[in-house]
Amino acid sequence: SLCAQSDALTSPFFTARMAATDLLEVQKRKLEDNDAAEVDGGDTASKRAAGMTLVPMLVDSSLAIKNEDFSMDLLRIYYDRLFPFLQMFRWLSYRNDPKSSGPGVAKDFFLRREFTFVLEGDIFCRYLCFRDVEEFRSQMLSRMPIRMEIGAVFTHPPKNHTTVIKDAYKPVERELVFDIDMDDYDDIRTCCHGSKLCLKCW
Repeated sequence: SLCAQSDALTSPFFTARMAATDLLEVQKRKLEDNDAAEVDGGDTASKRAAGMTLVPMLVDSSLAIKNEDFSMDLLRIYYDRLFPFLQMFRWLSYRNDPKSSGPGVAKDFFLRREFTFVLEGDIFCRYLCFRDVEEFRSQMLSRMPIRMEIGAVFTHPPKNHTTVIKDAYKPVERELVFDIDMDDYDDIRTCCHGSKLCLKCW
């Protein structure tokens, strides 16, 4: 089984939603900042002292992305232009670059990492592995997963798991992951429940 799930890191919907949430949060902080810079030629404190009424900045709630806004076209754009392939590769290979000529580099380290792609329709593609960042990117754009799960580093490339003696195919390294779901907080949340999420939850 896979040892680690990276939904929060790799979900296109979550990433886009968090970008919108961050923008809303910045706007909210601007409203609450009593030490704001000059507004219309005078600072906030002086306007309050003069008895002027400050008009709060309006937050455009349409910036928040909803589930129904998801589309495969947007997903393709996300993978093609925004997904951090190189950063993911650097993280998951731990400097074991297959193109490196340095001593002590395990050139097949990333190739021995298991991935699972979940395609539209809840189709699971397990035992995937990639030689380098170029193949990783190519396969992501080709298969267009709506979710990706990151597994352990094994003794052999996962795609060869059926050709390796069962006792010889073992995980040798994995990340420690704490998976906390929003519905775990339903006993103490007063605003939302289940998988629903608002700014207060975040």
